[in-house]
Amino acid sequence: MTASKLNIRSGASTSTKVVGYYTKGQVLDIIGQTGSFYKTSRGYIHSGYTKK
Repeated sequence: MTASKLNIRSGASTSTKVVGYYTKGQVLDIIGQTGSFYKTSRGYIHSGYTKK
């Protein structure tokens, strides 16, 4: 991930509740995608702040 702190959301929208954070440098397992959001084991993150 490329952001210093990335919101983990309860749903695939910026209007859903923030349920936690990832920090820069963490490696994440992506288990799905809805639009521009990736689903992780902890919730949804915006794909624009990640790199493969």
